[in-house]
Amino acid sequence: MNFSITFIAFCLIFGHSYQQDSSVIIDSNVPNVEYELAAVQAYYQSILLYPNESKKQLAALATLYNDAYPTADGWKVAEGCTEFFNPSTQYFILMNVTKGTLPTNITYTVVRLFN
Repeated sequence: MNFSITFIAFCLIFGHSYQQDSSVIIDSNVPNVEYELAAVQAYYQSILLYPNESKKQLAALATLYNDAYPTADGWKVAEGCTEFFNPSTQYFILMNVTKGTLPTNITYTVVRLFN
């Protein structure tokens, strides 16, 4: 009993100090919510594949998302830009991404997925 209380307390304390990467959809013009869910899932898969390599994460995100929703020219990914204009873009998904593991090294960025 004592061990379980100690373990739960440890998890609560550690859980507040440990931040995993997270992603929230902030804007999109895709036909339905399934596109958005697939984008978030592909984002997390890309992190698992390349935990410390941002460029490979972005390439994996584009590839994984294109596997789910193929387009003729493939999906492109941009990270860190807040404004973007491309007249040939039909669909886009804009995600607010939190990266980092501890409060001292958390960064926030924007990831745009577009075709």
